[in-house]
Amino acid sequence: MPTENKPTTKIVEVRLAALTRVEYTERVEVPADITAEELQELVNSRYRTVDGGEYYDDPEYWERGTCYATDTDDASMAPTVKAFRTPHGLHIERADEVKSDEDQFAEAAHEDWQEANDVQRQSDWKDRMYP
Repeated sequence: MPTENKPTTKIVEVRLAALTRVEYTERVEVPADITAEELQELVNSRYRTVDGGEYYDDPEYWERGTCYATDTDDASMAPTVKAFRTPHGLHIERADEVKSDEDQFAEAAHEDWQEANDVQRQSDWKDRMYP
């Protein structure tokens, strides 16, 4: 009975969305005793009448939209990003920057070495500071 080889990878589409905003600011001179209702009426009136071309991007506002991943129907499409498991979790990089298996292993080993070295340095520092 022939054994079926399952693929070791698959292609998914990751769709990311972000909500940004544009805004418009103006200074309006109003009566000193204007009521909250009148202020809201002013805001609503200006919103209806100010041309959208006068709005500008607000670079500080960025809200995550709906983000998700789905299996793709077209497995022939080349990936733009590759994700693979390492001892430290999922590693993600652009497909044109993916390293060979040997390079990935060496990089993971170096990360392990750095982590161990950092722990040792912290321990040495504590020993010097708190004998």
